[in-house]
Amino acid sequence: MKIDDASKEFLDRVTVRLMADDERDDFDRLLVEEHYLHGSRIGGRHLRYVAEVDGRKVALLMFSGAAPHLKGREQWIGWSPRQRARRLGLVVNNSRFLLLVERDRHPNLASKILGLVLRRLACDWRERWRHSVLVVESFVDESRYRGTCYRAYGFEGVGASAGFSRDARDYYTAHGQPKQLYLKELEKGARKLLCRPRLPEALRDAEADIAGPCPLRAAALGSLYERFRALDDPRSGHGLQHRAASTLACAALATLMGAGRFQGHQGYEDVCKRLPPASCAPALPLRRKERPLCRTERLDLLPGAGPHRSGPLRGHRGRMAAGAGNRPARAHRRGRQGAARHRARRRQTHCAALGRHPPSAHHRALRAKRSPTTPRASPGTRTPTPRCSKSSSATGTPSSTAPTACAT
Repeated sequence: MKIDDASKEFLDRVTVRLMADDERDDFDRLLVEEHYLHGSRIGGRHLRYVAEVDGRKVALLMFSGAAPHLKGREQWIGWSPRQRARRLGLVVNNSRFLLLVERDRHPNLASKILGLVLRRLACDWRERWRHSVLVVESFVDESRYRGTCYRAYGFEGVGASAGFSRDARDYYTAHGQPKQLYLKELEKGARKLLCRPRLPEALRDAEADIAGPCPLRAAALGSLYERFRALDDPRSGHGLQHRAASTLACAALATLMGAGRFQGHQGYEDVCKRLPPASCAPALPLRRKERPLCRTERLDLLPGAGPHRSGPLRGHRGRMAAGAGNRPARAHRRGRQGAARHRARRRQTHCAALGRHPPSAHHRALRAKRSPTTPRASPGTRTPTPRCSKSSSATGTPSSTAPTACAT
């Protein structure tokens, strides 16, 4: 497009710089209010740029990590799945590009700003994240924009996307709006470098700590949850809420997602809270058990239960019934019978330890009837019979000389 001298002079005064830390709130606010996606949250490694003309902000740009899987990009680069998994950090995505001025008044402004940023992007990325970048990708919604600035600066359109977007809950969700994918090499021959068996020494650090993908297909892999189910659960059955396999599966998943190295158990808890219930419920069933009813509650459910006691219960039975009403009389009688059986078992244990037979019921009845003040008669002696001091007449003379037992 032919531009006049005023517009050319305006473009010559455009400068770009990295966003300052104290500008983060204003940067995010403008993206939320002015950008059509109405979002500023970007995770992972990223850089934010501000374009200015004489101190006035005219554009905002953000670059972040590349999309994990793009069919058009993989065909354009020509790398293998293992190379893609290890070298994806050398590709960045122009995730946000917002012009704050009218496009018609300043033609070629978007391509001018894009060129200034891409000339310094590799150096800024290396200084911030300790490795360089080789390829830039960007998505354009052609129902809103034509992508003219990207084509003007040498980007290649490689086809439309499948119409999915990243989602924190289910990872990918379909939005039904495919976008055109544009790609550009930041360095000449970058695609050949990404396909080489070994990267140059300057780029080797980018893939040093990254493992390649699993060579097995999903059908050839076993279920980790089924492996955990085959393990024995060493815990007791009291107070269990989750199966051991479910707990181990959540811990393994949280470890694979990076939890536990610095956060401890709090990191595992944070990861498990982010798991979608719809996807983890079939694989991680909970052991849900209702609380067993106590004796009072079971007796209350019986038809024709007796009336409750009027007075409070004593001992541990009173503590059990505290706050829930008094125990029925039937339960109290059952408690006394149980205590008697417990005392009988203790007597049998004590006598067995001493090598004696436990006393029979007849001997226990005689012992209970014996008065504590009555002395036990020794063999060969006669127990004296007490006499009654009562007289049957008013004169005080005894009515009979025969001995009479005292009727007390």
